[in-house]
Amino acid sequence: MPYPEWKVRYCRERVGGEEGARRLREMYKSGAPVREIMAAFNLKSPECIYALLGEEARRRRYRGRRRVTREVEEEIVKLRLQGLSMTAIAERVGVGLGTVHRVLKRHGLAGRRAKASPRGGGGEGSTGPTGGRAG
Repeated sequence: MPYPEWKVRYCRERVGGEEGARRLREMYKSGAPVREIMAAFNLKSPECIYALLGEEARRRRYRGRRRVTREVEEEIVKLRLQGLSMTAIAERVGVGLGTVHRVLKRHGLAGRRAKASPRGGGGEGSTGPTGGRAG
């Protein structure tokens, strides 16, 4: 169901008239995320975007998964080997938690925190300085 004409007029004014509405459409067509468009036009909700785009906005955009660059992937692995949590890595690198998990899984580092060397150096099954053997 299309938006009422009064809503479209209101939204056109909010984005700076016909010129703003044209810029908004261009941003949307170029693939800019709706949140980025909202920020560019100081909108608090996506409703005006959809009102101005009309039928065009009803067709859902799917951009697919974006590839992580080699540099970003190497940075994720490096930070994990330094002992950072997946959440901390995601925040530092600027990607989602799922992306971090996928990259670490691909490198065999998705389990508990991976360190360059095991704690205590006792090896597998170690329970202390004696390696699990009695005193």
